[in-house]
Order: sequence, then structure tokens, then C-alpha cells
Amino acid sequence: NPPSSGPHYIDPAREGYYDTELPDEQLIHNLEHGDIWIAYHPRISQETKDALKQFDGQKVIITSRAKNDTDIALVAWTRVDAFNLEGGKIDNARVEDFIKRYINAGPEKLIPSNHK
Repeated sequence: NPPSSGPHYIDPAREGYYDTELPDEQLIHNLEHGDIWIAYHPRISQETKDALKQFDGQKVIITSRAKNDTDIALVAWTRVDAFNLEGGKIDNARVEDFIKRYINAGPEKLIPSNHK
């Protein structure tokens, strides 16, 4: 939890940080394209939410998700690393390692729009 594959919407979400929830089915489409989804439970502190913004970048989507069983879930296609925060702090190395390992690892590769 959250899902890391399965039925999904036609249109993926735009990359970036959201303080709102997006439908799981929309984000699964992003995962299929190799994006990373960082889903945080809304109960975490504002300071921690702000700290998550450092991971906002190309192929990373950060959203609130009340259905999370844990404080943070790092999600890639067929991969989930879900955990609670220790002392309210994010383990930056853990997040960075997950992103490096699984970014662009989805089954549907996109061809850049300038490719002919």
C-alpha cells in the first residue's frame, strides 16, 4: 500500500509536489512510465512535508495520501518501500537510493517528443 501497478487512467499526472491527493489510478500510469511516486500521509508535520520538496524533480511526483498505512511510501513500478518516520525526520539517503534504483524502470518507455 499504495499500489505499484495495475489498472490505470489514460492520462498520467504532471511531475511535481502536490499538497493534495491524486487518484492512485492516475499515478500508476506515471509509474508505468518509470516515474517515482512519494506518497506521504497527511498527518506528518509541515516541516517534513517541506523537506520532501527537495526530491521534487524530473520523473518524481510527491502527493498526500490518507490511505497510506505508513508515514511515507516510496513507489516505483512493482516496488514499494513504506515506512514511518524516525523522530519526524526523513532518511534522505533512503529516499535518494530508492529514486536512483528505480527511476526509469517502468515497462513503458516514452520516446522524447523531439525524437524522429
